[in-house]
Amino acid sequence: MGSSWVDRLLGDINAHLIGLPESTDHVLLILKAHLLIEQRLERLLKKELPNPEAILDNHAKFIHKVKMLESLIPNPPELPNIWELLKELNKIRNELAHELIPENIETKLNDLVRETVQSMDARAGLGGTFAKGEVALSIGIKNCLILFVWYLDGLYAGTFSEDQS
Repeated sequence: MGSSWVDRLLGDINAHLIGLPESTDHVLLILKAHLLIEQRLERLLKKELPNPEAILDNHAKFIHKVKMLESLIPNPPELPNIWELLKELNKIRNELAHELIPENIETKLNDLVRETVQSMDARAGLGGTFAKGEVALSIGIKNCLILFVWYLDGLYAGTFSEDQS
C-alpha cells in the first residue's frame, strides 16, 4: 500500500524532532523550523553548486536559496512541489515576523499542511490516505515542518531517485 519513502519517513521522523520546540505556539514553530530548513537549503546548495561561497553569504535570503535549488533540481522526486511549499512557508514566516497581527494565519497554515499532505498522497499513490478527514488536520504544522526538513535531508543524501515509485 505505501511506498518505501513513506516508510522511511515514518521510521526517521523522531530524528527530525530535534531542534523544534515542544510547543503548540505556531509562531515559535514556524520561526524555528524556518531556521532549520534554511540550514538544509544551504547544505544542499553547497553540494549542488561548484562555487557556493560566491552567492551564499549573509545577504542570501531564504527565498533566493529556494529559487536557486528550484533551478538546479526543478522536479525533485517524490515531492515535486517542495519548492512551492517552501515559498508558501516563507510567506507565512514573513507575515508572522513582520506583522503584529497577521490576517488569516490559521487558514494559511492549514492550507500549507493540506497542500503538503495532498502532495504526499498524490506522489506516493496512497489514494488520499493522508488527506482524508481528521488525518489531514491531525498531521499538524509541526509534522509538516518535520517533513520538509526530512525531505531536504533526503535530497542531500541522495535518498530519492527518479526510478522509485
